[in-house]
Amino acid sequence: METSTNYLFPIIMKNKIFILVFYLLYFTIAKSSNFEIKVAVNLNDCVKCNGYLYSLNNISNKYKITFLLSSTMVEDSLYIMEEIVGSKIKNFKVLISDSLYKLYSNTSQNYFTAFKNNNKILGSLLRNIDSRVDTLNELSFENGDSIQLDFKPDIRFKSIIKNNLLYLLNPQKNNLIVTNLVNSTSFGLSLNEQLLVDIYKKSFNGSTENLSIAENYFKSVNQKLPFKISSFFVGDKSLYLMVYSEYLKDTMIDSRLDTVILPIIALLVYNKGAVSPIIYPLSTKLLNNEYSFSQFEFSVLENYLYVNVLKNKIILKDNNHKWICKCKLDDMLYLDTNNCINIPKIHNELELGNNYSEYKLNGDYLINKITNELINYKTKKSKELKIPFNKIILSKTNGFDDEIRFIIVDMKINHNIVELLVFEDSSYKYISYNILTDKMINKFEIYKDIKLLKSAPQFFSNNLFYIVPKAKNLIIIKDIKPI
Repeated sequence: METSTNYLFPIIMKNKIFILVFYLLYFTIAKSSNFEIKVAVNLNDCVKCNGYLYSLNNISNKYKITFLLSSTMVEDSLYIMEEIVGSKIKNFKVLISDSLYKLYSNTSQNYFTAFKNNNKILGSLLRNIDSRVDTLNELSFENGDSIQLDFKPDIRFKSIIKNNLLYLLNPQKNNLIVTNLVNSTSFGLSLNEQLLVDIYKKSFNGSTENLSIAENYFKSVNQKLPFKISSFFVGDKSLYLMVYSEYLKDTMIDSRLDTVILPIIALLVYNKGAVSPIIYPLSTKLLNNEYSFSQFEFSVLENYLYVNVLKNKIILKDNNHKWICKCKLDDMLYLDTNNCINIPKIHNELELGNNYSEYKLNGDYLINKITNELINYKTKKSKELKIPFNKIILSKTNGFDDEIRFIIVDMKINHNIVELLVFEDSSYKYISYNILTDKMINKFEIYKDIKLLKSAPQFFSNNLFYIVPKAKNLIIIKDIKPI
């Protein structure tokens, strides 16, 4: 028996017909879609059925949801529908089909199968749906999709996409905007005065005296006390913010007492579900006589903080010039320059010093944005990718006039394949490279109307990248393919 319907089935006991009319109000048929989820319902596995089905509400509305029933379940179909209606799924249909049920069911448990363009993309027990939602939503994005935002994005100020959430730092409003890419909802994470007090207490053994002195000083010169988000990093279970403020200190300069303004920098760790962050003050513990560190570039990997260090006295052709050092996240953060990755070779070759030290990190690897040197952050081993790239040409008069002819704007690792988005010859290009065979696989142009963009393209997911057009509050997703 095979029946496709958006109404409850005619094989129902007469004394239950009035219940049928009540439930009809909740049923809708999904619109035509390239995406579908078929759920084979097993009555013997419906003790927690309602909870699993409710999770389907978190899936992109691109998916057409079809519940598969066997003809032997018709007598119990009202119970099944009650479970479905209780989950408040808005977009589904029911199909009675013994053949399809047999094809997509599990012998003893509820099972779902997801399709894209009629091709199976994922199958799993329904009780595992929570762990699959992000993957399904990620697979639902296609070329040409646009995601509306309620603010003007500018990914020049760092952006991260993780689990279908876009994290974007907005320096103008001094907050971190987090946008759900599936439903376009967003919220901002901002700093507040109480947090500033807590940072000062943590930094100065419980005292707020330095804060009071700083506040009084800045008020006297009609300035606000700086308290800004410098950078951020998104981990699997935590969100990390690097924040900056200032304090005043009396010190002897040229045999006379003077007051200087010094930075106070803290790492804030927001663990999943926590309202308040853990505070790690960094203002002095990550400094030594030889190196300071950049508050604008950091990563947190395996409970270690990786910071971009800056050599205080530049020595040209210094082969031991440190670049990225790691520090364990505990109450006594300090800079261990014995555990560092050295500056890329091109920096020594061109005598760049601390300049152009930004990097992209993905998986176990990182790469400086103006070189072809790929580095494994765990082993510190590097390899020069055999890709054509143009070295930076330094201006003899002004550093702002340096000619950057090749720059890596994004990088990701997929198994043994390195994928790069690069700017070269006035357009954006895609490069893929096999690090096992040490050979370039592809290189082609993907976007050339650079005047239409607010910032450089970035990887999205799978075989997609996204762009931010000028004067529009949205991002647009495009296929990675030659133009």
